[in-house]
Amino acid sequence: MEAADVKKVNDGAGTPDPIAQPVHNNASAVAQDSSYAICTEEELIQTFAKPGERVLYWGSGSPQGTETCPPNSTLAPWRVLIALEEKNIEYRSVCASFSSGVLKSPAFRQLNPRMRVPVYVDGTAGVILYECDAILAFLERFYPNPLMPTDPKSFAIAETRLHEANEVLSTVGEMVVYLRRAQSNAKKNIKTNMDMLHAKWNVLETELKLWEMYLDGRQYLVGNDAFLCDVVVFTNVAYAVRCGLQLDGLYPRLAMWYLRMCSRPSVEKTWPPHWKTTIGFTVLARCHFCICQGECVCSCSPSSS
Repeated sequence: MEAADVKKVNDGAGTPDPIAQPVHNNASAVAQDSSYAICTEEELIQTFAKPGERVLYWGSGSPQGTETCPPNSTLAPWRVLIALEEKNIEYRSVCASFSSGVLKSPAFRQLNPRMRVPVYVDGTAGVILYECDAILAFLERFYPNPLMPTDPKSFAIAETRLHEANEVLSTVGEMVVYLRRAQSNAKKNIKTNMDMLHAKWNVLETELKLWEMYLDGRQYLVGNDAFLCDVVVFTNVAYAVRCGLQLDGLYPRLAMWYLRMCSRPSVEKTWPPHWKTTIGFTVLARCHFCICQGECVCSCSPSSS
């Protein structure tokens, strides 16, 4: 792939080619990733920011090739991409292939010694940032079109929701891991502890009901405008939905908020490429909504099973 193939997200040019669910650490995985991502150190060097240019390095897909753990490698860069679009900041987008090993190359280590994305290079300010929260804070402080409210009361709510956001991801992630393990055990004729399963579902439902309450009388988490907390919480809820979580009919306010966020141009333009063409692990689906044919483990399974 030539350097010219690197796509600019902000101008809408060159939608990434769809790929199958990646299986990493082999040649075929690199071939799949290369349809939209840089794979070599030489390609990486060609994408380095020029003076006065802004570049965001990101990735799509889990570097482990599974979704048994929350894919921060996808969600963290996605938050930054959405924020850049919401703030109407001109930037160049570079997607790096996880499976190629390019993130471990000496050239990428110059950008981030921790060898992960996102990495934001701001040539106008002469800085490199490589933690999602740091990038978001930098963009909010030094660029117009704020994603945080200015009045004290609304700011307090937005800041609190922003720091609560990862409660959703940690709760969902723990549930996904447990259910995936239960599925694996079921294939070995190892029975699931249904009391434990129900307890974990209750924890997840309690968390979701809390966010349902936060949206009472509001279109977004703070009021009638979307802020940074909406962006971060949305990516976490989107992961849960990808894992089969049913919102409609169970959490009506959360469902409407989710659809409202999905329809924002910033979200539509930056939707993770591999999510467009692959199906996530639908372990959070209730059995009467999914097509598991009784093979999944969910909270409505009879206690005697």
